[in-house]
Amino acid sequence: MPAHRPARRVMVPVRQALQREIVAAVEAAFSLPIEPPTLDMAPPEKAGDFSYNAFALAKTLGRRPDEVTAALASRLATSPLIAQAQAVRGYLNFTVRRGPLFRGLIEEVREAGAAFGRGSHGRGTHVLVEFSAPNTNKPQHLGHVRNNLLGTTVCNLLEAVGFRVTRVNLINDRGVHICKSMLAYQRWGEGATPESAGVKGDHFVGDFYVRFSAAVKRERDDLAAREAPDVARRHAELAARRDLSRDEKKELETIEKRLEELEGQTPLSQAVHDLLRQWEAGDPAAVSLWERMNGWVLRGFEATYESLGIRFDRVYRESETWRRGRRIVEEGLARGHFVREANGAVSVDLARFKLGRKVLLRGDGTALYITQDLATTAIKAEEWNPDRQVWVVGDEQRHHFQVLFKVLEVLGYPFASTCRHLAYGMINLPRGMGKMKSREGKAVDADDLVEALTALARAAVAQRFPDLPDEEAAPRARKIALAALKFMILRVSPEAGMVYDPEESLAFTGATGPYLLYSYARVASIKRKTAVDESVPPAFERLGDPNEVRLARLILRQPDVIRDAAEGFNPALLANHLFETAQAFSGFFENCHIKNCPDPGLQRARMMLAEATATALRGGLALLGIDVVEQM
Repeated sequence: MPAHRPARRVMVPVRQALQREIVAAVEAAFSLPIEPPTLDMAPPEKAGDFSYNAFALAKTLGRRPDEVTAALASRLATSPLIAQAQAVRGYLNFTVRRGPLFRGLIEEVREAGAAFGRGSHGRGTHVLVEFSAPNTNKPQHLGHVRNNLLGTTVCNLLEAVGFRVTRVNLINDRGVHICKSMLAYQRWGEGATPESAGVKGDHFVGDFYVRFSAAVKRERDDLAAREAPDVARRHAELAARRDLSRDEKKELETIEKRLEELEGQTPLSQAVHDLLRQWEAGDPAAVSLWERMNGWVLRGFEATYESLGIRFDRVYRESETWRRGRRIVEEGLARGHFVREANGAVSVDLARFKLGRKVLLRGDGTALYITQDLATTAIKAEEWNPDRQVWVVGDEQRHHFQVLFKVLEVLGYPFASTCRHLAYGMINLPRGMGKMKSREGKAVDADDLVEALTALARAAVAQRFPDLPDEEAAPRARKIALAALKFMILRVSPEAGMVYDPEESLAFTGATGPYLLYSYARVASIKRKTAVDESVPPAFERLGDPNEVRLARLILRQPDVIRDAAEGFNPALLANHLFETAQAFSGFFENCHIKNCPDPGLQRARMMLAEATATALRGGLALLGIDVVEQM
């Protein structure tokens, strides 16, 4: 006969246990069965651990909210779980007895492990998220890094609360911008390759894009000097100044539009459009060059994605979708949704929606961004049948997506109303460098940035651990560098613009990735240096110091934060919550000693609270794409 094993005690999370108490109290007080109610963490400035909004219950009962909460508070006064139930108008604020609070929290975290805080709120809903979408004419830069990190973290958060998520990338591998690099290579490449030049493929092609931009600017300036000397002179005056008035800024915008028109008339620009027409017509030489150069760039992109921990379920290429887009536009024209302009272009009038007029096909029949976006959106809907489609794209494209979604609606696509543009603000550099301009060769390349951060982190690790072997120091430095980059970017709400300072992001104090890693590693250090007698039962009821309570409440709040961050497409909510948790752990560590605690039961309980903190931090950081380290 097998030895008898005691039945495993079923762990009930604190919140769920409290919900059961409320259900029982409502049944007893009002003879009304209810579903487990939603409980919110009480705000830090309010008394109590949890709060229950009883307004809906009061409406169902036909009673005043304060009358309902007073009756429930009276019923719950004798609960072994609840130390205090305070009725405040239509709310009940609960203070949980410290023993059950800490025991329930720590057991819940220990059972869930790194999955603590995850849920099933979004189960049954399929969200398709498109992000990254780089052009194959240059390497990815810091702006792409923000896009990649925001997109992949939003996907992580959605999956963490039960949504089915499909991660999609649309590679912009055709069009005028691609032909600029191709033309430059035709004229000045002299048969070189990334291998012969010793340069990563996307950087190699990007150098030709920069070279083309410089050459076409010279042609434009020469043309402007001949045909519009007053415009050229005024542009030089305004561009050299920083303190422009509102009227002068508008004047500068008008002048730059005029210069763009002149640029389109230059020999190089005309040659680029000729090359695009050749490619769209299937010219063997143009297609062969395009395939070769795109191959160089795509291999470079794969390395960049791998370094950042970015993955996709499906990668589309505009070269595969643009013909479908042209057919969609032609069908819309035949159905009377669009009009053909005098120059042969096809456009849509969205003035009634305050979106103006949008060209969908150029006069020469070549496709634009929106042409292929119409196609890709339709293809994604057919292939995946998602409940929602989300695009992670900079906020300078707000108008583009407003137009795209409205055109889809005009065409009668049923999924048009389920489309969302997750816009994010521009990312700038410190010390007055301003907005990055990749076409002028001034962008901070993603690869170079990661390598520079890794070098700085390597120096910091060497200073702290001079005898650490390189095979241990190198991966540790890489994790610290990526934590610095990811946390600094993700802690800023998507809609906000930001300044990224590499040195500040690597600081071991303040709201930084290294500080979060240090907080996690500190628990490992405490465990190494402290001999805790694990045979002694933890005295959870003796926990109650304000620093212990604050830390416990923050850990308890983490599931709510993950849910809110997912639903709001805002990783900053989780990033800043984790920083607040790390700060609270610091206060706990300084004021609630573990190593020198004279009470074995209290010492064990504190160690278990520290371990629960580390588990919560590890799980939260994983959703941000950050790997922890055991030593800093």
